[in-house]
Amino acid sequence: MVCNQSATATAFRISVAIAGAANTAAQYLYYDVAIGGNQTFVATIGVTLATTDKVRVYNTLATLSFNLFGIEVT
Repeated sequence: MVCNQSATATAFRISVAIAGAANTAAQYLYYDVAIGGNQTFVATIGVTLATTDKVRVYNTLATLSFNLFGIEVT
């Protein structure tokens, strides 16, 4: 979930870095997605992560909050 806590529109990026590698174009799930002021973006996707993988987020303003929910399978 991505929540814009401001009335000003902005954009965000989300990537998955396999084993913490540097970002490449292939790792982005969302790239420069516009989000309106006071809006929430919700995505339901199925991604399997290893313990060494990193989910990275970026936003153009400091007004977004990101929340990630998942299930650990042991």
